[in-house]
Amino acid sequence: MAALHLTKTFPSFDLYHIYDPSIPTIGVGEGTTPDVQHWLHEMTGVDSELLQQRCHMTRKYAIRFENWGPSHPLFMHNFYPVGQEYAYHFAADELVKLLQEYVVAQQISKRVDEIVSDGVSATIVFADDSSLQVDFVFDARGFPPLVEEEHLLQSAIPTNAALIRQGPPTAYQRATRSVARPHGWVFIIPLLHRTAYGYIYNNTINTPADIEEDLAAFLQTEGVPIKGEPRQLTFPNFISRSFFDGTVFKIGNRASFFEPLEATSISFTLTQLRVASRWPLSLMASSGQKPALSEHNIATVNRYLYNYGRRLAFFIGWHYAQGAQWNSPFWHFAQSNFEKAWTEETNQDVREEFQHFWQNALSFPHPVLAPDNFAAAIESLFAAIRDSEMQEQTKLFPRQRNDSKFGLFSTLSFAEVGQGMHYQEVAPSTT
Repeated sequence: MAALHLTKTFPSFDLYHIYDPSIPTIGVGEGTTPDVQHWLHEMTGVDSELLQQRCHMTRKYAIRFENWGPSHPLFMHNFYPVGQEYAYHFAADELVKLLQEYVVAQQISKRVDEIVSDGVSATIVFADDSSLQVDFVFDARGFPPLVEEEHLLQSAIPTNAALIRQGPPTAYQRATRSVARPHGWVFIIPLLHRTAYGYIYNNTINTPADIEEDLAAFLQTEGVPIKGEPRQLTFPNFISRSFFDGTVFKIGNRASFFEPLEATSISFTLTQLRVASRWPLSLMASSGQKPALSEHNIATVNRYLYNYGRRLAFFIGWHYAQGAQWNSPFWHFAQSNFEKAWTEETNQDVREEFQHFWQNALSFPHPVLAPDNFAAAIESLFAAIRDSEMQEQTKLFPRQRNDSKFGLFSTLSFAEVGQGMHYQEVAPSTT
């Protein structure tokens, strides 16, 4: 993504694309958000037919939550306008091959041992003892060794492991399914040639054997024959305290990772690339040389991305606040874990903004068991607000603006997720 973004946005730059082919694509992260779809078409111009042929793409209009919270067996988190805005499901390994075809750069197929930066320039040291000096580096080397001084674990998210299986194609579904199970939840991502199943859980509460047994039971009820071997993955939910030092810009899993419940990781990578493009790369493109970067501006970039990521993680953890329709150790832990994270949250801006968005969301109609009715009601309400004869109704939504987001999420997201899981607000801390 970074190599393609730089190719298209700054064609005058001398770009090196350093890629070690011996490191396999993880092959998960196959759901996205609409901004990734728009970016992909902007960068490549590919149409849906080609994406279907090459990446087995299907369109995603929502996330369908099943058995989350105590009340509703089903609710939707839609992309708006409903039925018009969409994202993609795609085969991650095939998308990597497609993106590479649009990259214009000097390719270097080597393993990177070390990146040495003084904030002014950087030296990339390769495994064969050769090196390369550059003005900027986008560091996408995957999960870093986690160090408390450099990384913050996102304790609001209660999961840290996944069991991945593959099944045959299913009938076309317009959404990613997220199904609560006794030990966590299962994602179902439908591609044209297969369906991906992933059981997301906490390996300090349940064993891999527990997860394999329950996933097998779930797939049996779904009538799904399984192929291939299961894959066990573990992951940290974390965010870097600093993304950019003036030369090295950490992106992707090098910068942060959050479980895949809202498909935020790829979108956050795109946010990182856009921030870097606006500043400092735009300065270098206009001047023809690397500009002097102030510590104040570097700190501003880091603060923005850090706080943006904190909001994403907090919104994801919020999904667990009401538990699920399972009386199990995992869901007891998940529910109390969010309450603890809320109580211990020291970022007052995050707390106040979260409260603001949730209070605004309470103004919306309550979702009913037929979730499409909820989506239609919100769409009708916003159509009325846009009507010049009914501008007075905007008083119902204090400070509500189309560009007002809690990280990636609008008041509409808060309404659908919060009311869908029947959120009962935790007591605000007095500290």
